[in-house]
Amino acid sequence: MQDFIRRRNIKLLQEAIEKERDQSKRLVLERLLADQQRLDISGKRAQAAED
Repeated sequence: MQDFIRRRNIKLLQEAIEKERDQSKRLVLERLLADQQRLDISGKRAQAAED
């Protein structure tokens, strides 16, 4: 379930970045996207370690 939520968040952030024209807001969205992507990678590693 967490993987689904992270992937959905990543998709939504990517869409928001494409639409945002304000550079400062876009930067914040890009940082949030990077955080979500790191969490996604960490989650995949943790899941692989459990398997």
